[in-house]
Parts: sequence; C-alpha cells; structure tokens
Amino acid sequence: MVFGIKFAPFSIPFRRRLQTLAIFLSMYIPFCGIISSIILFRLLYTQYYYITLLYLFWWIFDHETPIRGGRRINWFRNLPIWRLYAEYFPIRLIKTVDIPSDRNYIFGLHPHGILSFSHIN
Repeated sequence: MVFGIKFAPFSIPFRRRLQTLAIFLSMYIPFCGIISSIILFRLLYTQYYYITLLYLFWWIFDHETPIRGGRRINWFRNLPIWRLYAEYFPIRLIKTVDIPSDRNYIFGLHPHGILSFSHIN
C-alpha cells in the first residue's frame, strides 16, 4: 500500500495485465469523436478552416457507408489489442441456426449494464 492505494498483487499473470490494459485503452475510444469534433470546430475559425469544410463535404456525401455495414479496415481489425480485449471477458457464442451473410443484423445480448463493454466484439 502506497499513499493509501492498494495495487494489484505481483502474482497476477502478465497476460491478464495486458488484457486489463486493453480494456483501459478501449474506454477512451468514445472520446475520440468528441475530441475530433472540438478540433474541427476550432479549426473552422483559423486559417485552416478548409479542413473542416472538406470533412463536412465528405461526411454529407458519404451515403453508402451505412448500407455497406461500415468501412472494413483489415489491419485495424487484426490488431492484437482486440484479441486481448476478447480474452478479458469469458463469453462465448452459441450458434443455433445459419443466417445469410448478405444482410446486416442487430444482436441483442443480455445480461448487460449501463456500459456493455463485453459486447463490442
């Protein structure tokens, strides 16, 4: 105990510490959109206003992305952090029926709380 803080014991495996770090880092992903919006708003009132205008122009005319199910960036999807993230939560998928892969689906996962971090994968 240092300054009244109880730290994790040394007996926790290194892999589990990496998994915890992956969860910690993923908690900041939702704030990236807010931070980007603030930066773009601030740029609007500088000599670099055209960056914000170009982004808004692209955003307005990008209609097909939701229909396609998003933008798949394979190198990002294959980062090791996602494997660590999935290993932190001991959940498994039980497949009961084959579904066509040519459509988008919404899956309801329960139980969950206010923050359903385990359901991101």
